[in-house]
Amino acid sequence: NLVEYSQAIYDLRIFTSGLKPLDVARNSLVSLALLENPDFILFLDSDHSFDYDLLEKFVDYAEYEKADIVCAEYPMKVPPFETVKDGLGFTLIKKEVFDAIPSPWFKFEFDERGKLTVGEDVGFFRECKKMGFKRIVKGKIRHIGGWGR
Repeated sequence: NLVEYSQAIYDLRIFTSGLKPLDVARNSLVSLALLENPDFILFLDSDHSFDYDLLEKFVDYAEYEKADIVCAEYPMKVPPFETVKDGLGFTLIKKEVFDAIPSPWFKFEFDERGKLTVGEDVGFFRECKKMGFKRIVKGKIRHIGGWGR
């Protein structure tokens, strides 16, 4: 599996979140990870599957393509099942990105009626683009489970 394979290569620390809202969970996990002074932070969503060596490939992509962020693409879990290229399902991010962007890094945005207008991942990537960070999309991952699960 990814963890066993990657621990043989990298010095990994694994952090998981409880049942918090997604933006709060992501922000608290980044804060915890930054205490370890990592080179990268990897986001893995629990409803995805991926090849065991994808982390190694993403570290290589970041190094050779001088990318600050490496994302995988995946199909949405709900109709019309469009391809997501700016989600955090499997995303490797250099520590310097979090150093440069003020916390909270992940924020949902709502209109005046309280309707969600921007997801926490899209808002984060928009901020990264404004700051000039290079993001590339490499590799594909899959959802586990069907629609509505």
